[in-house]
Amino acid sequence: MGIEQEGILPGGRFSASRTTQWLLLWILQFAVFLPAAGQTQAPGDSERDLIEEAVRIQVLHGRVSASGLQIYRVTGLKKGQTLYVHAKASSGYLDPVVALLKPNVNLDELARKPLDELINTLSHDHDPIEVTRQILDRFALAGSDDFEGHFYAAFSYVIPADGEYRLAIGSSLVRPSFGTYRLVVGVDAPQVISGLPDGSGPAFVFPEKDVGALERGIVSVTGELRSDQPIRFYHLADLAADQTFYAYAEAITGDLKPVLTLYDFSDKAVAYANFAATDAEAALQYHLPRQAEGYRLGISSQDPAGKATAGNFRLLMGLNAPEVLHGVGEPTGRELVREPIPVHIGIKLQQITSVDQKAENFGVVATLVLHWQDPALAFDPESINDRFKIFTGDTFSAEMSRRGQLWPQYTVVNQQGNRWVQNRVVVNMPDGETFYLERFSTTLQAPDFDFRDFPFDVQKFFIRIDLMAPEWMFLLDEIEGYSEVGDKLGEEEWVITDFATSFSEGEILQRPVSRFDFEFSAKRHVEYYFFRILLPLSVIIAVSWILFFLKDYAKRVDAAGANLLLFIAFNFAISNDLPRLGYLTFLDTLLISAFLVTAVVLILSVYLRRQDMKGRKTFVATVDRYVITFYPLAYIVTIGAVTLLFR
Repeated sequence: MGIEQEGILPGGRFSASRTTQWLLLWILQFAVFLPAAGQTQAPGDSERDLIEEAVRIQVLHGRVSASGLQIYRVTGLKKGQTLYVHAKASSGYLDPVVALLKPNVNLDELARKPLDELINTLSHDHDPIEVTRQILDRFALAGSDDFEGHFYAAFSYVIPADGEYRLAIGSSLVRPSFGTYRLVVGVDAPQVISGLPDGSGPAFVFPEKDVGALERGIVSVTGELRSDQPIRFYHLADLAADQTFYAYAEAITGDLKPVLTLYDFSDKAVAYANFAATDAEAALQYHLPRQAEGYRLGISSQDPAGKATAGNFRLLMGLNAPEVLHGVGEPTGRELVREPIPVHIGIKLQQITSVDQKAENFGVVATLVLHWQDPALAFDPESINDRFKIFTGDTFSAEMSRRGQLWPQYTVVNQQGNRWVQNRVVVNMPDGETFYLERFSTTLQAPDFDFRDFPFDVQKFFIRIDLMAPEWMFLLDEIEGYSEVGDKLGEEEWVITDFATSFSEGEILQRPVSRFDFEFSAKRHVEYYFFRILLPLSVIIAVSWILFFLKDYAKRVDAAGANLLLFIAFNFAISNDLPRLGYLTFLDTLLISAFLVTAVVLILSVYLRRQDMKGRKTFVATVDRYVITFYPLAYIVTIGAVTLLFR
């Protein structure tokens, strides 16, 4: 009889004889050792490892400007291997071109200046497409601009000999562009052409040089800080890691105590100098631990308690230039400060809907145009399959708010009430060029009205535009030949004599902002005032003078009293058109003079009537002769006296 034994296997319980048990143990041992034996003995695995080692893919990111190239070293290439390259814009507006350079190419010939000179020379006789072909034929083993009708670049090339090769990436010559890119390089990896794979294997592509690591640059600026504008900012260009930024500020005039603060992209302060505002100089140094984008340097005149000093300053900013800390160094090298984006502006005045002299405002219908180019607004046209984006109504402003991006928003400083927008269109081009057009109607304040010469006055009107962002971000400039005054304004009382545009500095939240003034002057149609006021007034004065030839002094008194009431009525009629002024207009001077002279004539007429009733005929006749002779002179003297006393 066999011996029975109960045991447990991973699957449940069983009972078996000893023979069955040994059989199961042998099977288990075979199952345990089978995978290990298979791994060491399966044919072809060594070859597969070599194949996997040969397939390498690397993904790189970078930025190119409108001109200039980024050079990479591609190492460890073997004869017969196939190199695959794919380059595509990752942000902004970039139409890339990539090229595998010939081994004997002198890289100095590919520096920005000599390459631009060569391109300009070739462009005299060839179109940009042909120039691109000639450049690639001259310097490259293989290259690509557009791949299969797309804006990205891609190519494959069989390596002719072992060694190290150089790969160049830049902007297309057919359409100069700029922006960041994603570059995928692979060896014996055809999937690279799609641009989708991630990196695998050890790195084998390296920048020809650490761009900007040793590049020096110094910028010198001057400016003014006031108690009402105690701070200015300077936006820095994108800086590479492991560089050192230096800044030095000194007061030139006034009691200025400059404070320097370096902010990162989140507006977190990363370095201070002269924080307590105790010295007339400040020196700042900061080592960049990583790629720095969106940094800005602020110079302030306020101490921690908020007390502000004022004066002019000189500011030096340097990259890898330690001498800046001592206030020395000539401007040289790369651009460190992002200049404010110029915003070209123009206004067409198309209608004057009203001029309210009492309220001192006027209504207009006008068209405003803004034109600027901001790299942050650039986009890949292939992403929308169109050459531009169009925004209507408030969609552009909403899109900028969604993206958290600034654009040259503006306010009409002398606007009263709402601005009714009839049309608003924004056209955004792939390179960031943007056109903003708005036709609007609104009521505008005219605080410069001066009625001293009314009705022969010439009044000044203006439309004043202030940008909302500080002037170190956006700066207004004129669109040449755009601003104008329409031929048919719809306002018959006024005739526009001339117009002008000017630029100055405004202020919002203690920040200097760029200001644009569209000014025009207008005079009145004086025919109305001549025939309706001045001519009747002259007739009344003449009639008053003729009354002196009337010997009936009782009727002369009645006529003088009627003239006095008439002048008072004239004065009330004119006052309804003008605000309650603190000075006299020219017409007021005439009316008051006529009023005073008429009052004197009335008094004199009463006096002569009484003397005539007393029988003093000779005296009355003598006075009459003098009055008739000097009556016009009395008006002239009275007008002069009123003008000197009250105007």
